[in-house]
Order: sequence, then structure tokens, then C-alpha cells
Amino acid sequence: MEYQGLPVLNSYLVWLAKERAIRACSLWTDVPSYPAACDDLQAAKIVLSFFDARLALGMDFQELDKRITHQQLTIDCLQQENPATDALIASLETGLSLGRAQQIDPIKQVSEALGGWEPARLG
Repeated sequence: MEYQGLPVLNSYLVWLAKERAIRACSLWTDVPSYPAACDDLQAAKIVLSFFDARLALGMDFQELDKRITHQQLTIDCLQQENPATDALIASLETGLSLGRAQQIDPIKQVSEALGGWEPARLG
């Protein structure tokens, strides 16, 4: 998948640092769009694991792993209960580009299942 949206503040700050000869980096991880209205814990763990490995922080991921498992089981149940949502999520996971209207449905359903649906955040 490739990001298809407006530039974000993070990109601007990295560009600004370059213009001022300040070393900077930006870490990104693939994030499926369907948990966009709530935290993507798996993506967060990927970034935290990177820092943990590079800086030998010795982070304990047990609680995060439990929350990731709960999040994934919730999404799995939603997919089993709703074949249309399952098909849309599968399309997103394989990189198929969906229209904005098609993207909103799985975002809404996953977010509602995870307790994080806020329509105002999606515009």
C-alpha cells in the first residue's frame, strides 16, 4: 500500500530540518486504513520494537501484546460476522485502492467494534 493523502506535519518537519542542515529522520510503518479512527497497536509495536532493538531499552511488550491480540481477535470476529466488511478489508490488505466511500465502511465498522468511532475525525 502507498499513502494517498495530504502531506503531514512530520514530513514538513523533516524537510525543514534538511533546509537548516539538521540531521533528521522519519520512521513510518505500513498501517491498514481500517483502524484509522483508533490506535493501530501493531504499527505502534513495530516502531517501539525498532527503538528497543537499536537502543537496547529492554522494553516489556507483554501488555501491548495482550492489547494487540484483543484488537486482532475483535477484527477477526467482525470479519467472520460480516462477509462484506471482510471483503473490503481483504482488498485493502492486498493493496487494492478503494474509493473514499468504500474505505469509510470498514473504518467505521472496525472502529465501532474497537470502541473508537468518531465520525468527526474522518471529515
